[in-house]
Parts: sequence; structure tokens; C-alpha cells
Amino acid sequence: MGAVKQLTVPDDVFEGLEKLRRSMRTSRIEALRWLIRRELAFRELDRLWQEQSERNADLSEEEAMRIALEAVQEVRRASRSKGRKR
Repeated sequence: MGAVKQLTVPDDVFEGLEKLRRSMRTSRIEALRWLIRRELAFRELDRLWQEQSERNADLSEEEAMRIALEAVQEVRRASRSKGRKR
């Protein structure tokens, strides 16, 4: 365990953290860790989205729609098979 460190935050930020912590039924540090992991995941998703956008910039609208439709169908198939396993 690390040394005790203090962090001063505005009241509204602290209240938001407390509300999240209570809803998660966890400690403040676990709520902060969850928020950090979530932010890092969003950043990674955004990076991947940008990469894909750059790769697919030369696609026609029809090709892009076909790829999107295939992705949606794959998600639906996975969702249906997940539902049957329960």
C-alpha cells in the first residue's frame, strides 16, 4: 500500500464520485480505478475507430454499407447464440 496522498477536488466532482461509488457499492479507490480503466478503453476505441476510418476512407458508400451490414449481422448472430446458451 502506498503512502497517504491527499487530493483536493471541487465539491461537485466529489459528490459525483460518491454517487458512483455508492451505486457500485465499492470503495472510492475502486471507483476511481474503474473510471480510469473506462477512460483508457474509450481512448483505445477512439484510436481504433480513427485507424479504421483512415483505412476505409477510399471505400465507396455501397462498400461501406455492405461492411457495416455484415458487422451488424455478426453481432446479431453472436447475440442469438449467447441467448440460447443460457
